[in-house]
Amino acid sequence: MNRKRLWQIIRLIFVGCFVWLMLRELKGFPDPVQLLGMVSKQSAWIWPVLLLASALNWLLEALKWRSLLRHLQECSTAEALRGTLAGAAVSNIIPFRIGEYIGRLMWVQPEQRIAAAALSVFGSMTQMLVTILCGLAAGLMLPDLLPPAAKTLAPAFLLLFLIITLWLHRSGKMPSRASNALQQALERVRVLRWGDMLLVCGISALRYLVFSCTYAFLLLHFGVVADPALAWMSVALIFFIQSFFPSVAVVDVGVRVAVPLMVIPAGNDLALTAAALCIYLFNVLLPALAGLFAILQQRLR
Repeated sequence: MNRKRLWQIIRLIFVGCFVWLMLRELKGFPDPVQLLGMVSKQSAWIWPVLLLASALNWLLEALKWRSLLRHLQECSTAEALRGTLAGAAVSNIIPFRIGEYIGRLMWVQPEQRIAAAALSVFGSMTQMLVTILCGLAAGLMLPDLLPPAAKTLAPAFLLLFLIITLWLHRSGKMPSRASNALQQALERVRVLRWGDMLLVCGISALRYLVFSCTYAFLLLHFGVVADPALAWMSVALIFFIQSFFPSVAVVDVGVRVAVPLMVIPAGNDLALTAAALCIYLFNVLLPALAGLFAILQQRLR
C-alpha cells in the first residue's frame, strides 16, 4: 500500500469516527419549533450584545492577520478584516479550513500568496494551541465533564498517532509532498521575530477570551448552568473537543450542537441547543455572509 492511499484511509477513519459521534449525540435533538420559540422570546438587548461580541472577535482575528501580513505587504485594518471575513465565507464551502486561506489570499499580492498562506497557517496554529491548552486545563479541573466517548476515543487516537509516528520513523521521511510543503512553510514563517510571535499568541489568547466568555454568558443567560466558572470551563471543553472535528460545512452546525450535548450533563437540552445555535449564528453564519458580500465587492471592482 502506497503512502498516499494510507493517508486517505486515515483521514476517512477520523471523519467516520467524528460523524458517528455527532449523529449519536443528535438523536435527542430538541424540537425545532420549541427551539425557535425559546430564541425568539429572549430580551431584545441580547442581540446587540452578541453582535458586538462577534464584531470584536473578528476584529481581533483581522488584527492578527494584519500583524502577520505586514511582513510581506502593506495592509490596512479594513483590508485585513475583509480578507478574514472572506476566509470565513469560503471555509463554509471548502472543507478542512482550506477555504479560509483561499479567501484571505484574494487581498494579497500574487507573488506573496505562498508566503501569506504559510503565515495564515501559523496564525491558525496559535489559535489552536490556545484552545488546546485551555481545554486541557478545564479537563483536568473538571474530569467528570469529559464525555465517555471522548475518554474512549482519546487513547485510540493516541495509539493511532504513535503507530503513524513509528511508521514514518521506519520509512525515514514524511511523504514527499508533505515534507516539501512543510519546508516551504517553515522558511516563510522565519520572517517572524520572537516579538511578532508573542504578539500573535497574545491576540489569539485575547480572541479566545472574547468568544469563550460570550459562550459562557449564553449558558448562564439561558439557565444551562448557574456557576460562571463552571460555564467557562464547560465552554473550554466544548471548544477543545470541537477543534478535533473536521471542518466540513454540511456537518458544521451538527458538530456545534452535538458537542455541547456531549460535554454538559443532560437536563436542559433545549436551552443548551439554543445557546449553541446563537453562537453559530453570530460567530459563524453572520461573519460568513459579511465575507460573501466582501468577495462580491472585490470581484466587481
